[in-house]
Amino acid sequence: QVGMDDFEGARRLLRLYRRFEPKGVHAQTAAQLVRELNLVEMVNRPMNRKALRATRMADRACDALMAGESLRAKKLYERSLALLSEQYKMRAMYAMSLMLCGEDEAALKEAARAAAGYPPSVQALCIASQVFAALEQEQRARKLLLRAMAERPVGGDLRVLTCTLSELGMHEETAECARLALQEQPYERRLLHMRAVALHFLGTPDGQVA
Repeated sequence: QVGMDDFEGARRLLRLYRRFEPKGVHAQTAAQLVRELNLVEMVNRPMNRKALRATRMADRACDALMAGESLRAKKLYERSLALLSEQYKMRAMYAMSLMLCGEDEAALKEAARAAAGYPPSVQALCIASQVFAALEQEQRARKLLLRAMAERPVGGDLRVLTCTLSELGMHEETAECARLALQEQPYERRLLHMRAVALHFLGTPDGQVA
């Protein structure tokens, strides 16, 4: 996760390890890594007290959403966005939490707001597209993903886009984005699998796909 610049995901995995193995072999190493990641993020974050509070609250909201606590996540996202409204990825996650709480109209509205952010956030576009697709607005979802492709993402953004394209069955786009991502991470199994599946649906001979 760190190699893909996903510090948030790395910290979440380390916290999960510490939760399930509090006295595990790697518990001390995990705790040290969390401290180091927090320090790196603190250095890279804006030194604005309100922005820091908003970001920390958004991190807690992401953890709640991952744990299946949609209502708690929704409330935390609302508090975070009240402090710092121009968090486009977090607004898209807020839309996701609204949808999971059954507030479909509000979810669509917030997904649209997240997607309209400038400069565009590739991850916000991907998350918003998932909300649109889940609420049976597939055409809007596809348009957002094409916009995300036009940003020519790299690294973690490109991987997120590839996965989202695959989930929505956009085979031609998935194959191309997976090809680009594999230039950064050759032989990465999940990327190879997504590209192979996409090529299969595009009519590539099975031997080549295999």
